[in-house]
Amino acid sequence: MDGLTSLEGLGGLLQVESMLVAGCDGLTSLAGAPALTHVNSLTVTGNPQLLQGAFETFVAAVPSLPNACFNAACDCG
Repeated sequence: MDGLTSLEGLGGLLQVESMLVAGCDGLTSLAGAPALTHVNSLTVTGNPQLLQGAFETFVAAVPSLPNACFNAACDCG
């Protein structure tokens, strides 16, 4: 997905069981889902423009996110 640069448009999303964000060449931000309160499992991989800091900002903003993986670095316990 070359045109996706953020998660804008997901503002009404509240909870997700499993979320995979992969293969988005232009993705630079995970901003766009401010109402999200729970993601059971998040995997973000293969997004060459997305920096670890953007991932960490997203993870810190979601109150309940027990399992999060960025590229090969996982905390899925």
